[in-house]
Amino acid sequence: MRRVADVIQQQLVGHRLERCVQPDGERVVLSLYGRSLETETETKTESESNRNRKFFLLLCCGPDSARVAQVERFPKAPANPPAFVSWLRAHMKGGRLISSSLLSDDRILALRFETHEGEFQIILALLGARSNLYVLNTEGQVVALLRPAAETRTEVGMGDTFKPPGSGVPKSGVDRFAEVSDAVLLEAIERHYAGAESASEDKALIREIRKTLKRERKNATRRLEKIESELAEADRAPEIQQHGDLLKSSLASVKAGDTEVCVADYASGEEVVIPLDPKLHAP
Repeated sequence: MRRVADVIQQQLVGHRLERCVQPDGERVVLSLYGRSLETETETKTESESNRNRKFFLLLCCGPDSARVAQVERFPKAPANPPAFVSWLRAHMKGGRLISSSLLSDDRILALRFETHEGEFQIILALLGARSNLYVLNTEGQVVALLRPAAETRTEVGMGDTFKPPGSGVPKSGVDRFAEVSDAVLLEAIERHYAGAESASEDKALIREIRKTLKRERKNATRRLEKIESELAEADRAPEIQQHGDLLKSSLASVKAGDTEVCVADYASGEEVVIPLDPKLHAP
C-alpha cells in the first residue's frame, strides 16, 4: 500500500476527477484526466507524452479483493446511480488530486482532492472484512461511505470523525509485485485480482447453476407426478362414471359408515362393488 500511494503521488497528482462510476457495492472507478507519464509499454514522442490522458483508477473495498488498481476501460454506469457515487459527482467532480499518502502508516490510502467546495479526502481502508471506502471533509468527518458502517466499523459512520483502527499498525508484508516496475504496478495489481475474481465468479456461477438445476428438477418431478396422477384419473373416468350411474339407483341401500356397496349392473348382468368414503353422507 505504501508503494501504491507513492506511485499515485508520482503519476496522478494534478489530475482532475472527470467522471466516476460505482459498478457494485464494493467498487468505484474514478476517471482522472491529466498529464500522464510514459510507461514501459508505450513509446511516445515528447509532444505525445505531454498530452492529457485519462486514467481509470479502481478503488475496491471487497473483503476478499480490496485493492487499488488501474482498469483498462471505464465501466458502464448503472441506470440508477447509488448514493456514494452520486455524492462524488455532486461535490467532487472536477476536483484536482493534490496528494496521495497512507494514514498512520497503516493500510489506509488517503487521496486528497481540492474542489470548488474545499478539500475532501477519499479514504480506502483495506482492513479485511472491515474494508470500506469513505469521503472525509476538511474536519475529518465522514460525509459518505460505500459499505454500511454496521458491516465494517460501527464506530465510523456518517458524521463520525475518521480514526484508524485501534489494533495498531501491522508488520510490513512482502511485496508480491516486487519484480513489477512502478510504471505498470497498478495494471499488474488489477491483472492479478481480476484473474482471481474471474475464477471465483466462475465457481459461484457453477454453484448457482447446480442449485437452480436441482430446484427445477424437483419442481419438474412434482409436475410429472401430478400429470401422471391426472392421467390415471382420466383413465378411470369411464369406470367412475359407471359407478356414479349405478350408485344413483342404489342410494337407499347405502348406510352411514359403509365403505362399499354391491350393486347390479343391468347392462352386463354382473354385480359391481363400488368403494365408498365412510366420511361422506349420501345426498
